[in-house]
Amino acid sequence: MLLNRRLFLAGTTMTCFAVKALPGTADAAGSSGRPILTMITRSEGTTPTKIRLNRHDFTNLGLSVLETQTPWTEGVKRFEGVWGHQLLAHANTEGTEAIATAINDYSVSIPVDDFVEGSIFFAISVDGKPLTTRTKGPVWAIYPFSDNQSFLDPVYQARAIWQLKSLEFK
Repeated sequence: MLLNRRLFLAGTTMTCFAVKALPGTADAAGSSGRPILTMITRSEGTTPTKIRLNRHDFTNLGLSVLETQTPWTEGVKRFEGVWGHQLLAHANTEGTEAIATAINDYSVSIPVDDFVEGSIFFAISVDGKPLTTRTKGPVWAIYPFSDNQSFLDPVYQARAIWQLKSLEFK
């Protein structure tokens, strides 16, 4: 009887871990106000500042649309998010590069020059659906690959970091 109770409890514990959040709940892609991107900014003579952005903050920056193909998706996709220059203006930071780090700790240096209008884009949804960790989100840095073939260079592909969690400006 004791063995059966332990097996039951073990099975119950495993079931609890299998439960996932439903769309629209507090865990769905930062919908609770939970930060989806942290920016670490620098200004001369000051200590670094952390700016934590949630989905609502992205919306307040003025969502834009980028329709492009990517090397990792099929066909043209409609990405919603903000352009790099919008994030840069919001951060009000100095520096020549941003160290972009993903949830899995992959990191890549992105020159601040890439943050000019028309270059890097920070998507939070694709084809009307919020990006999640399963779909390369909650934030995916991409380039307008269809508009400029030079962005297909492996250097830019390496900078198209998905599951982005932070940008540290240096």
